[in-house]
Amino acid sequence: MVCWCERSISTAEVARLNAQQSFEVQQKTPVRVLHRRALATRPRTVYSLNLEVINPHYFKLKVCAQVGATEFVHGDLGRTRPSMRSFLNGQVEILQLDVEGVEEAED
Repeated sequence: MVCWCERSISTAEVARLNAQQSFEVQQKTPVRVLHRRALATRPRTVYSLNLEVINPHYFKLKVCAQVGATEFVHGDLGRTRPSMRSFLNGQVEILQLDVEGVEEAED
């Protein structure tokens, strides 16, 4: 993904985020599907992430996660925690999204 953050991103933040190991995210039913799905909080796993700064406000982000990676980035109005928005303490928007692969879950 190519993303924008309203505040400048420090090298310390980049190092801290890139050091993150697999972690769980609590995701309420996304606003975009709330009209057709029951309201619930579902755990999602972010397996890895890699942030590469383009300039102080723009960055490339590679995320390997269960479904809901876009909500993880922008936070879905505070409905997904933690999120890149909460990690960076500012508004984060996705400008470009490319899916590199989809893997089927093992039973």
